[in-house]
Amino acid sequence: MAGLVFFKVTSGEIDRQMRNPIRSVRWTNDGVAGGPDSIAILLAWLIGGNNYARWRSGDDKDELYREILAEFTRHGITHRERSGIIQLGR
Repeated sequence: MAGLVFFKVTSGEIDRQMRNPIRSVRWTNDGVAGGPDSIAILLAWLIGGNNYARWRSGDDKDELYREILAEFTRHGITHRERSGIIQLGR
């Protein structure tokens, strides 16, 4: 993924994303500074390692949400929250 911009992620930022409500922003065009959009980041996370198997199994979903939110934040996307991921996954 050449040319991606990465940002420092703190635990507080991820916790804030898991708590605070957001306004609706399309998953397909919210990339920051020419970076990937939310759906591309989510799909890349799902195909990475054994993440898809972890998602489909009974693994701790809160931990998985934190990992996904950390990926969003690394790419400068800070408006996503856990509930949006849950809705998309249904």
